[in-house]
Amino acid sequence: KAPTAIIFGEGISEIPDDFANNRIALDTVVFNNGLESIGNVAFLNTSINEVVCPPTLKKIGDHAFDETYANKIILNDGLEEIGKYAFSNHFASDLNIPGTVKIISDYAFYVREMFTKCKIHFIINHKK
Repeated sequence: KAPTAIIFGEGISEIPDDFANNRIALDTVVFNNGLESIGNVAFLNTSINEVVCPPTLKKIGDHAFDETYANKIILNDGLEEIGKYAFSNHFASDLNIPGTVKIISDYAFYVREMFTKCKIHFIINHKK
């Protein structure tokens, strides 16, 4: 039977490309503190319903959570890059993008019209 949950332990700094691509049964992922990068298509076409990024995460790869239909996405302060189609076709209705994000690639939050509408809020860091 395919696993429905993955919990990443300490010491993991990178999740490789294609890590759990097309693992439809996967609905829960818990990321460890210390994780810095999630690879391309790492969780494409899974059933993950909640994405909570750890405070150490810097980069989310292309299509990393595409077709997961996540209804909750929490991006961390410190995140710097979001790849192409990283969160396309999600169900989140509210999304905050921290001011530390320097790169948001094409279609990172693309949602087909038939899905829910999403309010995206950009948090701007003001330097004094």
